[in-house]
Amino acid sequence: MNPYISTLRSLFEPKQILPFVVGAVALSWIGSSLYDLLKLQLGEGTWTFGGILIGSVAILLFAAWILQRRLSRQETVFSSLDRKTPNSRRGLVVLVSREPVVRKAIEAHTETLQRVWLICTKESKDVGLSLMGDEALTRNHQIPFNIETLDDPYDPVACYQLVKRILADLPTGFTPEDLIADFTGMTALASIGMTLAATQVGVGLQYTPATLDANIQARKPLPPIEVTLEGTLPIATKTKSRKRK
Repeated sequence: MNPYISTLRSLFEPKQILPFVVGAVALSWIGSSLYDLLKLQLGEGTWTFGGILIGSVAILLFAAWILQRRLSRQETVFSSLDRKTPNSRRGLVVLVSREPVVRKAIEAHTETLQRVWLICTKESKDVGLSLMGDEALTRNHQIPFNIETLDDPYDPVACYQLVKRILADLPTGFTPEDLIADFTGMTALASIGMTLAATQVGVGLQYTPATLDANIQARKPLPPIEVTLEGTLPIATKTKSRKRK
């Protein structure tokens, strides 16, 4: 939906007191002007009240425009002060979606990073290629970047198998503890697949939060946080059902 239309609607919904009051006052002004216009449509002053009506509508639209601009600048930040900052790792596996988020995830480990695996869909592959070509991010291409393609981001099993294959074929000298997996991008289903594959072999998990605008849309990425899952994740296995005697 157009953000200006969405803001205009908020003027007539009592969810937020300030926009609703502005809308109510503007509506009462328009209603009063219409009443006077009907009363005086054949008499003098018609053009005067017509101007008032037009002015009222203009003020209403202007108020919606001002509110939209103010709301679009407001950002909601979920405090991460009590969250653990990830320790720098030698390897990073990332689900690729928005470039600023992936960049933030990588920058948290640039001091020690020696290998990056970018898991991309066909649509996000250009983002991965752009990151690979960034000399500052790759330390003048000293950090190898691998692009892995996930055909269906809505298939958690496919993502699980892809991440599991990556972790089973690590470069010489790498251990699972040297890696961390950022599951922020793509879809929730892909994140599930990555989480299961990573936790099974002891790879750390990382999430890159962001500030949110008035429409709860991610705007500016924040420093990543490390996610620790206590204990082990139960993995269901199929068992043959016993026939009743």
